[in-house]
Amino acid sequence: MTFTRLDGKTISTKDLVGKCVVINTWFVGCPPCREEIPYLNKLVEKYKNNKEIIFIAIASNRKEDLENYLAQNKFNYIQTLTNSEFKKICGDTYPTNFVVNPKGIITYYSEGGNDKIDLEIEKEIEKIMN
Repeated sequence: MTFTRLDGKTISTKDLVGKCVVINTWFVGCPPCREEIPYLNKLVEKYKNNKEIIFIAIASNRKEDLENYLAQNKFNYIQTLTNSEFKKICGDTYPTNFVVNPKGIITYYSEGGNDKIDLEIEKEIEKIMN
């Protein structure tokens, strides 16, 4: 699958092979999605120097709406826009968080808002990376 980043560049699942990938699906109008953002930003900050871990947000919004929201609210994941292929495979539940190991296997999955999401994802990252 290929996703379009807000800067117009694309990111493909092929680019992520061999990496630990943390994925968040969300949309601007979702209160639980917005509530998770500060916790998710903590993870990015903790692992910002580890090039083997990539954080990607897949937003179900129009590009303009997402850009307007992000101009006022910091979300440090790589921001991409969803597409029909992703929705067909992964559905339309928000927020959803995945951790994919370097072999491409989903090792963590959660649906719905969670104020301990950073701790759960961190635990999974540490398990994968050690």
